[in-house]
Amino acid sequence: MTPPPGFADKVGFVRGVADLLRGDFKAHEYGRVILPLVVQRRLECALAPTKDKVVAKGEELADRVSFAIRDPFDRMLVAQAQVEQLTLVTSDQQLAAYDVKVLAA
Repeated sequence: MTPPPGFADKVGFVRGVADLLRGDFKAHEYGRVILPLVVQRRLECALAPTKDKVVAKGEELADRVSFAIRDPFDRMLVAQAQVEQLTLVTSDQQLAAYDVKVLAA
């Protein structure tokens, strides 16, 4: 069976991460680190089309004095929700004050 196009690149990425982990982690611990990195990379690829707009919106929010949320991750969540008109599912009702739809978790 022939692997799909681009498969070798993904295998190379995972092996490269494993090489970086040698010494810091034992081989049986790689899965605890590699899986989150692969998921993170997948999310990065999925969000790539709007990345520039989201980063610009995040910087705009950071510059607003009235923006009380200092956590950069929360700020980027709000920016992503604003750019893509998404609903945030969260227990943090503070986020509703920033022109995003919030569904209480």
